Amino acid sequence: MKTALMILALAAPIAACSRQAEDSVANSFDRTENAIENTAATLEAEAENATRSAAAALDAQANELANRAEAVEKAATTNTATTNSAK
Repeated sequence: MKTALMILALAAPIAACSRQAEDSVANSFDRTENAIENTAATLEAEAENATRSAAAALDAQANELANRAEAVEKAATTNTATTNSAK
C-alpha cells in the first residue's frame, strides 16, 4: 500500500510536467506557424513591390525609346524636307 501511494505521489508531478510539455510544444508550434505565415506575407508583399518596380522601370525605358524614335523620325522628316527645298 505504501508503494502504491508513493507511485501515485510521483505520478502527479509527472502528469503535470507532461501537460506543461504539451502546452509548451503547442505554444512553440503556434509561434513557428505564425512566424512562417508572417514571413510568407512579407515575401509576397516584397515580390509584388519588386514586380511593380520592374514594370515601372520597363515602362519608363519603353517611353524613352519611343521618344527617341519620334525624335529620330522628326529629324529625318525635317532633314528630308530641308534637303528637298534646297534642291
